Amino acid sequence: MNGDANGSEIEVIPLAFDMVPGVGDPNPMTPIGFDLQPWEVHFVQAVTPRKHGSTHAALSSPLTQEEIFAIGRRERWRTVRCDRSPAFPVIEFWLENRFLLEVLTPEMARQYTSFMTPRSLAALFGMSSPERAARPSLGNS
Repeated sequence: MNGDANGSEIEVIPLAFDMVPGVGDPNPMTPIGFDLQPWEVHFVQAVTPRKHGSTHAALSSPLTQEEIFAIGRRERWRTVRCDRSPAFPVIEFWLENRFLLEVLTPEMARQYTSFMTPRSLAALFGMSSPERAARPSLGNS
């Protein structure tokens, strides 16, 4: 995690696991929380040959949720809104039904950047608050 204003991070998953799309549609009656829901991404033990990978990207987009879903329908790619509560909502957009892009509308991006800080994640996972490591000087010594 970079700790920048955009909440930039790279999530690394062991090669022994794949991220696969969930099944079905979100159930609005399901309580909000971090419990894994059937319609959200799942981590499963990898098998060969792989269809899905364990790498994904979160991207901010100027598009509306409706515009993002229209692209998914046009391309026949799985597109589903998920709530990563208490953090932020996200649209799982499965590029070619193989690669996960978490797409954030402008409102979702505001919630994401408010939440994705080292301090917020440390609190979520019950860890002590991390301090940003001092960067070495690039000057001549």
